[in-house]
Amino acid sequence: MAIAFWLMSLVSSDYEGNSFSVKHGDAANRVTFTQGFLQSRGRVVGGEARVSYSFARVLNRFNPIVDFSVGTGGATFVGAGLYQQTNFSIGERDFFAGFSFIPGLYMKGNGFDLGYPLVFRSGVELGFVTDNGAQLSISYDHRSNAGLGRKNPGIESIQLRFSKTFE
Repeated sequence: MAIAFWLMSLVSSDYEGNSFSVKHGDAANRVTFTQGFLQSRGRVVGGEARVSYSFARVLNRFNPIVDFSVGTGGATFVGAGLYQQTNFSIGERDFFAGFSFIPGLYMKGNGFDLGYPLVFRSGVELGFVTDNGAQLSISYDHRSNAGLGRKNPGIESIQLRFSKTFE
């Protein structure tokens, strides 16, 4: 997923067609609330609640983001990284795809053990924009310590997300 994140950043221009358009999105001042479940090796290992905040874009396409989540057993993740969004429309409906890369600290509490406190969270989401500008999406992300610890079990999140921009 980290590779997909960086590949999407290579797209340099917008496209406007008759019934289809693609544009770089801006998630500035957006708060996102997320709820979902955690799995490892195809087995559900708990749930997770998450909140994120994105700042104004840098380098014309990346939104700096801070991220906080709490999972089953008190497992906690706090991180900061980059988010990028690509908006597209099909006919009259607005959709988006988002990609994130967020290094952070993971404290397992009584939850799932990721083998090391420094972990990397990379994710993708796909959703639509409501008539009032809010966004609803489903996301998938992966966290692991990238081999920094003796063990590196990794964990995935599958979540529903609600985002709203506040100015």
